[in-house]
Parts: sequence; structure tokens; C-alpha cells
Amino acid sequence: MLLFIKYVSDKRWSTGIDPLNDPHRRFQDFGTPPDKQGDYAYLLHIVHSLKSTGKGACILPRGVLFRGNAEVDIRKSLI
Repeated sequence: MLLFIKYVSDKRWSTGIDPLNDPHRRFQDFGTPPDKQGDYAYLLHIVHSLKSTGKGACILPRGVLFRGNAEVDIRKSLI
């Protein structure tokens, strides 16, 4: 998997991946995103794709700040 120093994006895709069987292990550090919402899958993909000194920016809908369930745990882990 490529690692980047900078990664800027506007989320344009929905999930379509199986987070529990991800060959790149993008979701093991911060939690497994829900199947129905691709927002956190995409954000965690960006976080995983950055070098340790990299910086990322991603435009996401406001809902990522307020949805519950697994997304609460992911938000806490990211912060």
C-alpha cells in the first residue's frame, strides 16, 4: 500500500469493502466502521495511508460528528 505525506480529498465513494476482511488492515487500529456508512471507512483509509509525519484533510458530512454506535468508538480512538 502506498503511503503519502499529504492526502486531501472530498469523499466520493460509499463503502463496498468488507471491513472485517480488509487485506490492508486499515481498520484494526481505530475500530470497524459500520457497513451502511462509508464515511468512517473512507476517513480511516486516509489515516492508514499517511506516513507517520503526513497530514490529511477530508470533507465529510456533519453526521460523522453525531452518529452513534461504532462511530462513537472510532471518534474517541481518533482523538
